[in-house]
Amino acid sequence: MRQIYTLLTLILLISCLTSSCRKICCVDNRIKTEVVAEGELKRGSRVFLSPYMVSGANDIHDLNIFVFNDFGVLERSHYINRGSPDYDKDLEKDIEFNLLYGVTYSIYAMANLGYEVRVGSLEEMKQYEFPISYPGEMIAGMPLAGRLEKVLTNEDAVYVKIPLERLFARVDLSFDRSNLDKDVDMRIASAKIVYSPKMILVFGDSKPERSEQFFLAGHIFTEDGIWKLNNKTVRDPLEIYILENMGMNNGYRPYLELYIEYLSDSLQTPTNEYLIYRAYLKDDGYIRRNCVYPLTICPQGNGLGATPDTPTWAIDASALKQRNRQ
Repeated sequence: MRQIYTLLTLILLISCLTSSCRKICCVDNRIKTEVVAEGELKRGSRVFLSPYMVSGANDIHDLNIFVFNDFGVLERSHYINRGSPDYDKDLEKDIEFNLLYGVTYSIYAMANLGYEVRVGSLEEMKQYEFPISYPGEMIAGMPLAGRLEKVLTNEDAVYVKIPLERLFARVDLSFDRSNLDKDVDMRIASAKIVYSPKMILVFGDSKPERSEQFFLAGHIFTEDGIWKLNNKTVRDPLEIYILENMGMNNGYRPYLELYIEYLSDSLQTPTNEYLIYRAYLKDDGYIRRNCVYPLTICPQGNGLGATPDTPTWAIDASALKQRNRQ
């Protein structure tokens, strides 16, 4: 049986996320884009692996590559780490994958996990979970993953294109005060995302089901993190990163809580007490990786009234007191 060497040239193109827009009383909007790794399987003398020689190279810290045969057995793997003393050499030297001609392979890639991954089979790869130790943690940049199945090495050159997706979703949070009464002032003291997942199934829909798989205390943002929401001259939203959650029958549907200092001509919140706003991150509850979800909270009038579509738990005004005027 003839043997071939495989030329795998990875080009990482970092683009924007898939977008699913949710504004209260607003319809969804989806735009499909993706991160892409391109390469070539070529019959020849060596393998050339070059994932950094492109625009956006600074977005890649480390890269795990795995090649599995048609029986699910790991044939080859390689790890590149920007922190390694040999990092610069990895950009120049050739990495040889000695693969058989006429055999079907699957190629899996994971970037920016921050460590080398060790698996022995395709089944282990499909069950691999990436954990984080606190909400939004990215120790080596935005984690990415992608795969290409059923690559048959039956030609002198086989072109390969591997899409890489971000493992996080992003919530773009804004607070629109334009429809409030003139006497109402609302200042956000803190914000948090409740039921943010601690892990993600890297290849496949991630459906955490147990309480220990979530940050139950929430992803908390205080003054340093939410200044954009209180600065009327800043248009940029607060960006909140959250791992995928596609299992909505688990009782852990992620939602937003805002703690607000409230003042009007007749009402106010006492010191260290707050008006509380709550909202699900997405109407159907599903949070998908590689998506951005714009979420705009837009109170109206005195900011205390609910529309017929507003859940009873969405506004908690129990802390408000009559304003004492001297």
